[in-house]
Amino acid sequence: MDDAYSVQQTIDGGYIAAGSTNSFGSGYKDFWLVKTDPNGEMQWNKTYGGIYDDIAYSVQQIADGYIVCGYTGSFGAGYEDFWLVKTDSNGNAVWNKTYGGENSDYAYFVQQTSDNGYILAGSTYSSSTEFDIWLVKTDSSGNMQWNKTYGGSLDEEAYTVRQTSDGGYIITGFTDSFSDNRDIWIIKTDSSGNVEWSQTYGGTREDEAYAVQQTSDGGYIIAGTTYSFGPSWDPNFWLIRLAGLHDIGVQNVVPHKTVVGKGYSVFINITFKNWGESEETFDFTVYANTTNIGTQHLTLAEGNSITVTFTWNTSGFAKGNYTISAYAEPVMGETDTEDNRKEDGWVVVAVPGDFVGQGYPIYAPPDGKVDFNDQMCFVDAFFAKYGIPPPPGVNPANCDLTGQGYPPLSAPDGTITLDDQMCFVDAFFAQYGITPPW
Repeated sequence: MDDAYSVQQTIDGGYIAAGSTNSFGSGYKDFWLVKTDPNGEMQWNKTYGGIYDDIAYSVQQIADGYIVCGYTGSFGAGYEDFWLVKTDSNGNAVWNKTYGGENSDYAYFVQQTSDNGYILAGSTYSSSTEFDIWLVKTDSSGNMQWNKTYGGSLDEEAYTVRQTSDGGYIITGFTDSFSDNRDIWIIKTDSSGNVEWSQTYGGTREDEAYAVQQTSDGGYIIAGTTYSFGPSWDPNFWLIRLAGLHDIGVQNVVPHKTVVGKGYSVFINITFKNWGESEETFDFTVYANTTNIGTQHLTLAEGNSITVTFTWNTSGFAKGNYTISAYAEPVMGETDTEDNRKEDGWVVVAVPGDFVGQGYPIYAPPDGKVDFNDQMCFVDAFFAKYGIPPPPGVNPANCDLTGQGYPPLSAPDGTITLDDQMCFVDAFFAQYGITPPW
């Protein structure tokens, strides 16, 4: 009996097929690799194996030959082990590696990864009392870099794995542990094999998936069989389309000052995360209480986060307390919008130079006057840059009033200097009718 399980068109227009044969080779069944021309005429074939069953389930052409995986009963540590064979362009074995424990481990799919290593998926009986999905990552020479198992108290197997556009992996197969019967199981992992999400699909009878591909919109297309659905009591072909995940979130809203003089500007750091599986372009709006203080446009790659600095000029705003929030407009296809808005900061717009209220160094909110309490607060903010902590509740950035070269007034420069002291003195006398230089 000779069986083929995997085929791919090669760069010369021909085909490469992998499976098993007991017509040729040295054992009961051997890996069998067959290369044809574009018309299917055999150009060469190779067998690989020992005295027991060795079956190939997946083959992929790579730059300098072919990579083939399956299982071997002839070599390795257990009854059957994952077997990975690297050949040259003529099918001659260059190296081979086995992976497994003392029991049975079956590899069903291999793909070359973006770092020129390989990712293999299948099942293992060596790690538990039932079969679990087993994911193995190797370097370009087949040396194992890491491995992960996924499963429960019953059987699970994986038939396909693909590297995704974010560098992670999508795995498909079946689960008995997390279903009423046997269901399709889809697992999405990060680049290290850690589960990001998983989902089951099925009905009251047995359902399995054998192939998965990522689609152009970041979603997935899955093919398998179902006994649960369709017109026949026998298995039916089942094609499942999963939409790409689209999810933008606002993670942090952090003003660099908690108190600002009326007419001065505040820098607000806003962190966004694209939790989705494709690049997104969206608008975000910043609010002081319910007042829109500006909208910007942002493009963010899949899986990435970014912190944007937004400038709020308080001219025209009344003195008082303001809650600062940010809102990201939902992108097309986004269903989880709970994290699109975040209120995470507050700012007091006060008389310039009014940092605290009465009774300092016990912190109290600004009281509308520039006095000795504010002067003491300023001194503590100045010495904070030398490692002397200010009293609780004091944000030294509040006392950064201007940049270098005062006067004239300029944007704060992130440090407390003599320029800020002179600006504070002018703010003090302004409450007595002496016009400041700004």
